[in-house]
Amino acid sequence: MRASFRTYNKPKGFNITWSQWLLIILTILYVLFLFLEVNRILTFIIGISWLVYFILFMINNVSSYEKVNGSFSGRLILDMKYVSVNNAKYFIEEIERLDISNCTDFEGRIITYFLQFSPYMSNGLDNEVIIELKNGEKIRFNFEQTKNNMIANNKDLLEIYFENNIIISYQ
Repeated sequence: MRASFRTYNKPKGFNITWSQWLLIILTILYVLFLFLEVNRILTFIIGISWLVYFILFMINNVSSYEKVNGSFSGRLILDMKYVSVNNAKYFIEEIERLDISNCTDFEGRIITYFLQFSPYMSNGLDNEVIIELKNGEKIRFNFEQTKNNMIANNKDLLEIYFENNIIISYQ
């Protein structure tokens, strides 16, 4: 029995897409032109451009997935005798705890409401596993689920981990 998932490195910091930047710039331009009372026709054109872009932006977000802003780094392999993360093997006997409680994200899961400035559907990369080894080392990483409950559907493997008292929780 074995289950395999792609591991993912999340980027540090804050990320704004080019379409969000364009919306921010159009908003700033419109507010500046409106308050500085610059050419009314130009202000009107920028205002209409902003409105049209805003509507298209929101419609596009309803059918879009989150952007992959990090990088895929390898594989998470759950096996009867070990857990492998990016080619590093940790045998069941070496593992103190395995926390897979934050593994509910999957590709296509609805993550925002209609009037928000981010994509409507998840890319399935916000799943986290924490492995605590008996030597005190803690390994934390994210992985991808392309379908709902992919990790939970591996009940035979999870039962083996429960029998060895290393799993603390899963959803």
